[in-house]
Amino acid sequence: MPSGVFSVLPDNFFSPLATVNRKHYAALLVLYYRLFQENTRGLERELVIREFMNYLALHHDTLAEEGEENTEITQGEPEKAGSEGNITFDERVHANKFLRRLINAGWLGEETLADFSKVINITAWGKPFLEALVKVDEGLKTEYESHVVNVYSSLCGETVKENGHFMVLKAREEARALIDSLKVLSQNIKGYYDNLNAETIRAKASSVLHEHYNLYMGEVLDKAYKRLKTSDNVSRYRQSIFKQITKLLRDNKWLDASAGKYMRILQISREECRKKLEYMLEEIRDGLKSVDPLEDEIDRRNAAYSRSSTEIIKAYIEPCSPVPGKIGILI
Repeated sequence: MPSGVFSVLPDNFFSPLATVNRKHYAALLVLYYRLFQENTRGLERELVIREFMNYLALHHDTLAEEGEENTEITQGEPEKAGSEGNITFDERVHANKFLRRLINAGWLGEETLADFSKVINITAWGKPFLEALVKVDEGLKTEYESHVVNVYSSLCGETVKENGHFMVLKAREEARALIDSLKVLSQNIKGYYDNLNAETIRAKASSVLHEHYNLYMGEVLDKAYKRLKTSDNVSRYRQSIFKQITKLLRDNKWLDASAGKYMRILQISREECRKKLEYMLEEIRDGLKSVDPLEDEIDRRNAAYSRSSTEIIKAYIEPCSPVPGKIGILI
């Protein structure tokens, strides 16, 4: 049987996020994870149910009836009847339904303690997905400065002398995160630029304005591009990092000592560990050197999108006859 993600995840792991109530399942998972972060131990089941009830009480008007795939979590839990015979919304019943669905899908786990109390825990495979949901829910804010500062503190601090292998691994992770963030920003700008196709151009001016000022400026300019351009730490720390990497690559005593400690983790020869450390240091250096070309590409794409979008908007509002206006839009 092939290994991979789906050899670890339950078969129905993503099913709650594929139902008509997917936004509510996602919101409840985010709610649970924040409670989990605030508590040092597993969350008591009753606490989780109570918090789910509070959420569902506020959002029950937007809940949709789920299909037959949910019959295993709805049977035996009828709605309450009101004084006039009308069916009323029971928050506890629905909170139990939603929680049981998340447990059955493998996002959460239920444990009965020695005193017969029940706690709700995170499954090992569910944790990274929960973290991703929380990040998306909070809004993806790219912190370019933090990545390069972490590279600097890892390689240029005192800890690198005694635990060089750990610090190099951490620095490489942060350097990769910085480069990946820049690539994503560049690709996002290109995606908006590609949307300025014939179909978009033929749309109403209000659609182009919405795309530019509400979506592009909010998701790209404000959250990422401005943050990148107003940060001086990316360039300010790089030269110090380059000097330190050169120093470490020439320090045979440090390389041998760090490779010896790295051997305990990888279980390979000291020479192979040393080569891996050298390769990672070179990767960090080359990655940080690629920042300038990436920034230039981001600037070029931003200018191209802004120019094209502005020209399209001007073509709509230009006080001219319909024919010249259309020619301007086509150009």
